Order: sequence, then structure tokens, then C-alpha cells
Amino acid sequence: MEHRFHLSNQSAGAWLWDELKGFLLSLLLGGLLAEIVYGAIRAWPLHGGWWRGGIHRAQRLFCAIAPRRALSYLLQIQAAAG
Repeated sequence: MEHRFHLSNQSAGAWLWDELKGFLLSLLLGGLLAEIVYGAIRAWPLHGGWWRGGIHRAQRLFCAIAPRRALSYLLQIQAAAG
């Protein structure tokens, strides 16, 4: 759709390369974060209430932010098209 309205200056190959780099970086950082979280769980197994609450808060925050960002993106596309 972006190419149809001349909103993109990337070729398909360049876009795919950017997406692959983002995926690999997310995989690396996500794996590192998971190791830190599970390392903390292993280190302090009897005091697990703090990390469960923290993970729950992070999930709620993500679920609150992600739909708003997606809606904002879709509205920007609609405004550019209309």
C-alpha cells in the first residue's frame, strides 16, 4: 500500500533485510532478558512473589500500549490515503 501512494522509498529486499535485523535483535535481547529473569527465579526461589508481580505488571503495560500504537499507525495510514 505504501508503494501505491509513494510513501516508501525502500525496495522489497531492503525492507526484508531491515525486518530480519529487527527479528534477530529482538531474539537476542529477548533471550538475554529471559535468561536474566529465569536466573533471578533460580537464585531466589523462596521469594518469588516480587518477580511474579513484576511480570504481571509488564504484561498489563504491554497489553495497554500495543493496541494504542497499532490504532495510531492505522489512523496515520488512513489519513495519508484519504
